[in-house]
Amino acid sequence: MTIGKSVNSLPNAEARKEAVRRRKLLRFLETAEPAWREQDHPEFQGKDSSEWVSKLRQQSDRQLTAVSRRQKTSRRPPPE
Repeated sequence: MTIGKSVNSLPNAEARKEAVRRRKLLRFLETAEPAWREQDHPEFQGKDSSEWVSKLRQQSDRQLTAVSRRQKTSRRPPPE
């Protein structure tokens, strides 16, 4: 990979690395090739994303309920 003069003249290595990363990303985004191919991910074949999202939300709701209960019990004043 060749780097243009403007990138080579950057004062530090981190800036050069960032410029190279940005150029690679821009080159990738300009291609018509998809980033995700279904055949590369057989573990997701035939699965419904709405089912996955629903399960994820239920899990999150259960965790939130548990945290809320713990917070309520920790706020109680000590018995006299």
